Amino acid sequence: MLQNYGNMSSATLIFVLEKLMEEKPTKGEHCLSVAFGPGLTLESMVLEIV
Repeated sequence: MLQNYGNMSSATLIFVLEKLMEEKPTKGEHCLSVAFGPGLTLESMVLEIV
């Protein structure tokens, strides 16, 4: 993502999720996502493919 779009802070997470869905992950598979925003902003979640 960084190579194609540069540093987008926490918005990068949406682009990564889009790429993940294009790869057709296996049902029941888990994904840990963490994104850092400006200042001390932190977003994190554990996702399960359904």
